[in-house]
Amino acid sequence: MFKAYNYDSLFRELSDHPRIFPKEAFQLLKNLGLFTLPHSHSGLFQTEGFQNIFDLLFEVGKSDLSVGRIFEGHLNALLLIDTFGTSNQKEKFHGEAADGKLFGIWNTERSFEKLNLKKSDSILHLKGAKIFCSGALNIDRPIVTATTATGLQMIILELERNSGLEEDWSLWNPTGMRASVSCRIDFTGLKVCEGNFLGIANDYYKEPHFSWGGVRFSAVQLGGAKAIVDITVAHLQKLKRTQDPYQKMRLGKLSILMETANLCLQRANAIDNSKEHSKNYKINFANMMRTLTVDICEETIRLAEKSIGIQGMMQSHPLEKKVRDLRVYLKQAGPDYALANIGDYTAKTKAKSCLKENV
Repeated sequence: MFKAYNYDSLFRELSDHPRIFPKEAFQLLKNLGLFTLPHSHSGLFQTEGFQNIFDLLFEVGKSDLSVGRIFEGHLNALLLIDTFGTSNQKEKFHGEAADGKLFGIWNTERSFEKLNLKKSDSILHLKGAKIFCSGALNIDRPIVTATTATGLQMIILELERNSGLEEDWSLWNPTGMRASVSCRIDFTGLKVCEGNFLGIANDYYKEPHFSWGGVRFSAVQLGGAKAIVDITVAHLQKLKRTQDPYQKMRLGKLSILMETANLCLQRANAIDNSKEHSKNYKINFANMMRTLTVDICEETIRLAEKSIGIQGMMQSHPLEKKVRDLRVYLKQAGPDYALANIGDYTAKTKAKSCLKENV
């Protein structure tokens, strides 16, 4: 079982440079045998005493959010292969993960340079670029989405160090999540083969798999919030201020927030391992969890900053980096859309319930 506190010194010493990949952290995760899926998701490479995926992501996020972001992408890619891959692809790529290959999923792009799949003289090649490619070229097996005549096709790229691709850092100089090294990569001219197509066109957005990704990144973010709570408690203990009545009130609120987070993670794991829930139910839960996670994390930051004060704004204080990393990571796409969908689901569910009562 991976627990963040067992490796605190390693994660504390990671670089915060926007071009330096946290290789020490991934070597640790590899050595611990965490590069493969727990057997609840895949029948391959089962390990004894596995940790459920949400608790694992929570603990990695608690250690370092940039590492958590890249690691969630790794697990996301393996889950996509597990869901949409052929038997040969599953055997090959899960085997490579067990051997230490790092996977990822790169989907974000700008409208004027969308990644397209082209064919010239019977040769398939890519044209265009992706941005925010977390892990950069340290990712051995990224899954990219490319536009084709029939829709958006997932392609598993088998990158080697001499692939000819280059990292473009011109768009990557954020205040937080710097070590996720999420650069731009231009794939123009890179040859691909149909054997590396994953699923069929538009499978990437197939529900509930697409929305359920929000539950996984929420688990990482909640781990970051827990790290902030732990830093706050340690700071107040060091200054012997835990008996201050106002600090006790803040600590009480922080404890409630973390218990709420824990209940969310338990519920997510129960739903993930159950076949009783409909697609729409899972989509709605994912929207609820990512919405609630933002509220929990933002309130955690507010209370921590109020408890610690100006000392927590200093680069020498452990709170400073945790807060800016979490603030950046919380900027996920479509938060208002997710909340509106919750309301729509609630209204439609209530309408159906009333209709049944009146029959």
